[in-house]
Amino acid sequence: MSDCGQFGPAPLDEPAPATDERTGVVSAFVDPVAFEQVAEPAPGDGAREETTIDGFPAVRVEGAQEAEGLYPEGTAYVRWLVDLSEVRGDATLFLDTYDLGYDIAFDQAVQVLDEMAQTVEVSDG
Repeated sequence: MSDCGQFGPAPLDEPAPATDERTGVVSAFVDPVAFEQVAEPAPGDGAREETTIDGFPAVRVEGAQEAEGLYPEGTAYVRWLVDLSEVRGDATLFLDTYDLGYDIAFDQAVQVLDEMAQTVEVSDG
């Protein structure tokens, strides 16, 4: 069984390997991409807050999908990006939730996401 980075209020089916399928309300993953590259404002981004998580530079972004892509145009999202370059080279921790009509209200999902972000502890492993 692989590590799953998706979370929800009920048990989840593990997403199919090598897909962008979301079975969870909140997703968490590390991507080998420089924080500076992904932390720049993107189309659809709205409110932005620069902060830190466990002492690492971070940004919280609220927005809406600007064009049809993985999710329908207009899909609201909240995303946290955490710079892991001090411990993992060019790597960024992504924590996010999208308003995809889950069994939990989007504002509740955002609250859970924000609470998760504030409890992240970064290790060098």
